[in-house]
Amino acid sequence: TMTGDGYDSFFDLALDSENNIIAAGWSSANDYIEVNGVTVYEPDMEWTSRGVVAKFSGVDGSLIWIKFINPNEEYYNTNLNKVTVDADDNVYIAGYSNSGFEIDGVEFPYTQEGWGSITFLAKLDSDGAIVWGKQFHFVEEGDSGWSFSRAIKVKDEQIFFGFQYSKPINV
Repeated sequence: TMTGDGYDSFFDLALDSENNIIAAGWSSANDYIEVNGVTVYEPDMEWTSRGVVAKFSGVDGSLIWIKFINPNEEYYNTNLNKVTVDADDNVYIAGYSNSGFEIDGVEFPYTQEGWGSITFLAKLDSDGAIVWGKQFHFVEEGDSGWSFSRAIKVKDEQIFFGFQYSKPINV
């Protein structure tokens, strides 16, 4: 379980080759986040949603690793809502953000004017370290648009990715 003093949700899960569970979601907790009753993170930003991806043992549900992805600014959101795993147990996460953020030093800038969202996709290795990241920016700058990840699958080293958008996007 993941609990905190805010909204804490996993939206998608996948199984790796050892039947471990990889879950993706977000948390808006202000003071603490617990996994299986143990505090694993104390947020330093209030009223902020951060993406969460975690790997749990398929045998006993114990936490193997967890990664929090914070927006660069307080009161903004970075959300994960899709996850899949390839044959080598690499983890692919997808989500959207209305702020710039980074994952292990890989930058994901927010390039819009105003409140909207930009979809992103990232590949993590089986230990949760980032391999690469990609954002899908809108064709035109200016007024903000909305983009959300809706599906992600990997087969034979090919990524199938679906998303919803309000303005044309560079793919």
